[in-house]
Amino acid sequence: MKSNRGFTLLEVLVALTLTGLLVVALFGGFRAGIRSWQTVERHTALVEEPRQLSAMLYRHLGQMIPAVFGTNSEGGQEAGFIGEVNRIRYVAPLAMSANGLPYIFEMVSNREGQEGVWVRFAPYQADKPSEEQLAGSDFLQVSKTLDVTFRYFGVGNDSNGIERWSDTYSSNELPRLVSFRLAGSERAWPEMIFPVTRIGVPSE
Repeated sequence: MKSNRGFTLLEVLVALTLTGLLVVALFGGFRAGIRSWQTVERHTALVEEPRQLSAMLYRHLGQMIPAVFGTNSEGGQEAGFIGEVNRIRYVAPLAMSANGLPYIFEMVSNREGQEGVWVRFAPYQADKPSEEQLAGSDFLQVSKTLDVTFRYFGVGNDSNGIERWSDTYSSNELPRLVSFRLAGSERAWPEMIFPVTRIGVPSE
């Protein structure tokens, strides 16, 4: 009769060693995959918000509508376009899904001390004060980490009619160019300069 022969201690140790090495290799590959996925996630989050904001602003500035507002709360005539370092307000079609209807749109950075970029919008009505049109529209935070600054090129309120770059712009005459700069906690993006194109005058 043949006797059943088991594994020797050396064979068991070799098998355990090889299994341990295999597990370590697999776990290392798994951790590397997780790190790569997290890096891609961070990069996507870092790039996607600036891309969306710049694309939206580029689209709006390429479809500007010369706005006419009514008398404001202080009894003065409002400018159709208002631009400040951290705020811009204009009238343009909001999006293709809005059937090309004009909207009054406002973008603010660090609104009332709250970090990030905020926007609000409402259907545009000619000869009606902007405060009244936007009164029922809440600000939406479109970015929690970014900061946006603007500059404007055009005549503006220059009494000599000279076009120049300025940090503020308030006029019924649209600027020719708008400078758009984004910065975040981790990086700042190069300045982008967008042309302004009017597409018509809204009906009364």
